[in-house]
Amino acid sequence: MNLYQIKTTAYNEEDMLLVSDAPDDAIERILEPMIHAERHEDKWFDHDDYLRALETALPQFSFFYYTEPHVIEL
Repeated sequence: MNLYQIKTTAYNEEDMLLVSDAPDDAIERILEPMIHAERHEDKWFDHDDYLRALETALPQFSFFYYTEPHVIEL
């Protein structure tokens, strides 16, 4: 499993924190057209849409996303 920080906009607060065993190139292949459509075709997707697209296209892999990381302050 890998932890990915998916940057879909210039704003860090909109990054998607994704944990998955899918390979990087497979994740990119699924999300890149959606992100391109947001930037150039006036479409809008949220993290649930991204997650659903990944789960549909790559059902053999596991996907978990987090809206906010759990912070442990020591």
